[in-house]
Amino acid sequence: MAKTRHIPKRKRKRPKPVELITRLRSDDRWLEFTYQPRGHFLEKPLLIWFSIWTVGSVFFTVVFIKERCFGGMVTAGVILWVIWFITFWVVLKKRYLREDFSLDRGGVHFQRRVIVPIKTRHIPLEEIEEFATYSRVAAQTEYGDDIKASGIEIKTLGKRVRMSEELPAWEHEKLIWKLNSVLRNLRRPNNETAASVAEHDPTARKGIKRKGGGSIRSLELAKQPRKPQSGCRWKYRKDSESIRLTRRRRFEPKTVFAMLVVNFILNVFVFSMLVHSIMTSGKEGGVVMDVFSFALLIPFQAVGVLAFMGLISAVTAPLQVAGWRIKRNAIQRSYGILGIGPRKTFAIDSLARVQIKADNEYKWIFKMLYARSLWPDPEPTTAVILIDKNKREVCRIGRLTKGEALWIGDIILRERAEWFG
Repeated sequence: MAKTRHIPKRKRKRPKPVELITRLRSDDRWLEFTYQPRGHFLEKPLLIWFSIWTVGSVFFTVVFIKERCFGGMVTAGVILWVIWFITFWVVLKKRYLREDFSLDRGGVHFQRRVIVPIKTRHIPLEEIEEFATYSRVAAQTEYGDDIKASGIEIKTLGKRVRMSEELPAWEHEKLIWKLNSVLRNLRRPNNETAASVAEHDPTARKGIKRKGGGSIRSLELAKQPRKPQSGCRWKYRKDSESIRLTRRRRFEPKTVFAMLVVNFILNVFVFSMLVHSIMTSGKEGGVVMDVFSFALLIPFQAVGVLAFMGLISAVTAPLQVAGWRIKRNAIQRSYGILGIGPRKTFAIDSLARVQIKADNEYKWIFKMLYARSLWPDPEPTTAVILIDKNKREVCRIGRLTKGEALWIGDIILRERAEWFG
């Protein structure tokens, strides 16, 4: 009888556990994690390119100082160093970015660091709506295809928070599921079931009646006066005659820096071309050539004037105040610098309801600017709309966060109840 040959079974290798990028620690009612992106395959080539660019920028600056060049050379030097600073920031962010996140009964505490803290945000628990994923265009291929980056978005009654952009999609989904699970547990009282969570959920649309299931919501008077959200920049003042709501524009150093660079590049270029035209006047073409050169610079001069106006607007931002004055029989809108600016009054006889909806103001501009660009999409805004008994829009208070819209709508319902008689 032939002997059968015994073939030993091969030992199957156990798959290696997938290593998470985030260091997660959690329980049923608290969660915290730290996120640090891993090294990118372009990191070393970018460092080599940045080193070469640094040497070139220093050499260009030394030559510029020795030769005392002006005009176009100044513009080229500024562009060179602006690109250097942008690249330096990208390299620094790739190497030292760190995000710390915690969720507990006190709410969300988030901090982003690049060596030093660059953003810190605390969001109370009652202002958090949900955790969701988002995506944006991060780059484009040579064929025009979009390369999208996704991350985690904290949807709140105020401004959103976006974080952990370079996490893989499967880790996003796992982390978002865990975050929403902990959020539901935090909103649930200790001795109640999950079915009663909506009663304690601040985003369960208390005092809000949907119209047609869409994004338009009709407000109803809440049992307790609503409070402004954390970080609300609207100031509330009340006297015997009216209610005043004012908001001062915030000073943005990044905007000022960007406008300074744009103004410097444009205006130095136009100035150097004008000086060159004056120095060569009467030569190489005479008056006709001078008129042609000046006409050629008109579009650049117009853009330079617009850029200078933008710079003035960015510098004087803290002096710009938008306001709404709710009188007994009218609402007045104002916007100006140091109280000087246009005003518009909306007469009000009687109203049927107050609605809040997604604000479509400037929407087509945002679509044009952000549809194919690498910039993140703008913050979503909400508007408070007053509707009369003929179903016509009387007044719109726009460019608000959802929390601000709920608060201002409740003020109108509570303080001007006679309008709805």
